[in-house]
Amino acid sequence: MSSEGNFEDFFDFDKPPEKPVMDDENPYLMEKDKGIELISRLMPIKKVNEKRSMKKFDHIVDEKLLEHIAYQDSTTETADYIEFQKICSKIKEQSALTKLIEKTVIGVGGQFSAGKSKFIDNILKEDILPDAQNPTTSIPTFVLHGDNREIEACTYENYVTALDKDAMQAITHKFYENYNIGFASVIKNMVITVPEFEYPNIAILDTPGYNKADMDKKQEKLTDEKKTMEQISVADFLIWLVDSEGGTIKEDDIKFFGKIGINTPILFVFNKADKRTENDLKQILEKAKETLDDRGIEYFDIISYSSFEEKEYFNINNKGLKAFLEFANGYTNNKENTTAQLNAIFKNIKTTYAEDMSKHEKIIADCKDVAKEQAHNITSVMTILSDSYMKMQKFKKSVSEVKKVEREIKSILYRMKSK
Repeated sequence: MSSEGNFEDFFDFDKPPEKPVMDDENPYLMEKDKGIELISRLMPIKKVNEKRSMKKFDHIVDEKLLEHIAYQDSTTETADYIEFQKICSKIKEQSALTKLIEKTVIGVGGQFSAGKSKFIDNILKEDILPDAQNPTTSIPTFVLHGDNREIEACTYENYVTALDKDAMQAITHKFYENYNIGFASVIKNMVITVPEFEYPNIAILDTPGYNKADMDKKQEKLTDEKKTMEQISVADFLIWLVDSEGGTIKEDDIKFFGKIGINTPILFVFNKADKRTENDLKQILEKAKETLDDRGIEYFDIISYSSFEEKEYFNINNKGLKAFLEFANGYTNNKENTTAQLNAIFKNIKTTYAEDMSKHEKIIADCKDVAKEQAHNITSVMTILSDSYMKMQKFKKSVSEVKKVEREIKSILYRMKSK
């Protein structure tokens, strides 16, 4: 379900060595000991018990449940499993980063250079996210309201450490610029809490870009489509940014967010609107509306926006960015919590099994009646009976195993919330 950080990707040996350009204000670059101390804190730490626990969790999600719901006659098991995976992705994120528990996550996606970080800074009303990142340094980052201004980094080993702003800038840009060291293969994500953020129920997720056109082989491995999809899969809502200079929505974009499985209306933002004429912007939005309507893609609104000017120009549905954020913030009060969502999924799985068993019980009863009246068809009748009996036994075993999986998942969730 998740990507593992690899030590071999920690250094980018393909990047030609350059003479370091020191940042006079960043102590992690100016003071060697502080830089080494930061690197040592962020290197993968072998936490055997926790890693073993997460491997068990992956085994439950990726193998045990899928193995047993695959016996269902109904086609609903695919939808159940996809939804189950999505919830479990959230549980895994929250297992290390408890600040995310029960938050409504808005994923901000789009291709590289669409201006995602600057756009989020506009929402926060301050410059906090690192920009000018590349695939080797880009780290998915959650931003949410908190009583104090804090930054935490979570490694692929689920080790969480506190950072200051200088450290964040160093690991997301400066270390790579000066020493060819990229942390995207080590750090799974970061969480930033901002007291001034006015939407207490929301966590905004700044994701890496996904386009591969200008990446080398190593960078593809770090930030390919799969990694970005894994990050966005935990989102309840999606804001999709498009560079206005590139025209309307691209086919690659449509294919990408079509795979994500967002069940809520998407906000499409054509960023860098200050670089196009008003007439161009109106035409771009109309073309985007036509494309999305033709594809049957549900959208909250389609807007043109300038992160540089911190200004929204036009929109299609007369709603806009602020209405979207307010809608998402209120959504938290109406949505079921993680436990309730799991209960609903397991109830649906068990109900489907009950329906399947009832169907085969009827087949068995009908076969017995036929066997009494048509002895000459006994061979074919016994074949059907045998098949239904075998399925009934598999169903009963699977129901028992699904109940065990349910207890194990809820136990993990309980321990996580009790940290």
